[in-house]
Amino acid sequence: MDTLNKQAKLKGKEEIDETMMAGSSSEVQNKNGLNPFAKEWDPAKERAPEETRCLYLAFSRCHPLNEDEIALFFSQRFGRCIEKLNFQRPQKNEDALIFGKVVFHFSTIPVSILGKENQIMLTVNSKSLWCLRFDPLNQNNEV
Repeated sequence: MDTLNKQAKLKGKEEIDETMMAGSSSEVQNKNGLNPFAKEWDPAKERAPEETRCLYLAFSRCHPLNEDEIALFFSQRFGRCIEKLNFQRPQKNEDALIFGKVVFHFSTIPVSILGKENQIMLTVNSKSLWCLRFDPLNQNNEV
């Protein structure tokens, strides 16, 4: 028992409570209030809903952006952050994408981009890119 306590002190951890060594979950007394038997959190499985990880994107037909330009723009700023890109494909008489939706791996990215604003304009390769908070209830921004 003393050896375990010395090891815990050496690692900068709190002393191990003797009741934890007994192995009974009903007797465990944890000083920091955390459950030592709790299931481990896996951010890949337990993520924020897609709506909170999305941005609606709009750009000009006159100065179109392609998917690669948009992916590169966000990746240069936030690393490998994009889960998927969805764009409205042009009709036969249209020659460029005009709106889309980007889904990020983390909900913090749209928040860092927009801050408290609902929409902002970014410049990507000297072209305007409007980023709007994605609203799944708004039929106008479904992609």
